[in-house]
Amino acid sequence: MTLNAEVKNLPEGDFLLIGPDGSTTAVERKTWNDAYNSWQSKRLPEQVSRLVENADLSVLLIEGECSLKWFGKDQVLGLKNFLNRMSLEVCPVVYTDTLEQTMRFIRSHALRMEDGTVNQLIRPVTVVTTTSSRHHAFLEQIPKVGKKTAKKIHARFESVEDFVANWQDALADGVVKGVAWQSVADFLAEKWISTDEREVLFTKGKQAKL
Repeated sequence: MTLNAEVKNLPEGDFLLIGPDGSTTAVERKTWNDAYNSWQSKRLPEQVSRLVENADLSVLLIEGECSLKWFGKDQVLGLKNFLNRMSLEVCPVVYTDTLEQTMRFIRSHALRMEDGTVNQLIRPVTVVTTTSSRHHAFLEQIPKVGKKTAKKIHARFESVEDFVANWQDALADGVVKGVAWQSVADFLAEKWISTDEREVLFTKGKQAKL
């Protein structure tokens, strides 16, 4: 993949992208080996600092596979910790596997700078459809009535009034069976519990009312 770019020496970074509004994005590209050597020699923090000072947006890009097997485990961990800190506190750290992926990343960002969508996250819209209603929700609060049973009751009866007055028909029509039918019947026949009659639960040193 090629880029429509001007090749010239840059004071900081390896790529400098300029948007239509004059905004700039500077990218410092390094392989893992180069990143490790720059970090060990203390050059990497200085390079990143200059990048941040001279561009509106700065990116540290690490390219290739992490083939640092000949370095000590602690050294590799130290480098990764440094990169994580840079990503959190200073500038984004981007990882690519190949030069082609690097070019794709650069080109994609350049296109977003052109159309003004940098720093804009477009969230896909998910349309959720449901056959449930407030009456389904009401029915599901009755003991032994789940979503499937609530839908059956809703389909069988024309209204809440019809449901309450003719619940006995649900058993004959096969809407529900034995235990579930009786549980709903008991619920419908249950007397209202007044505020003064609410059950009181006692716990250690506390009491709570239901």
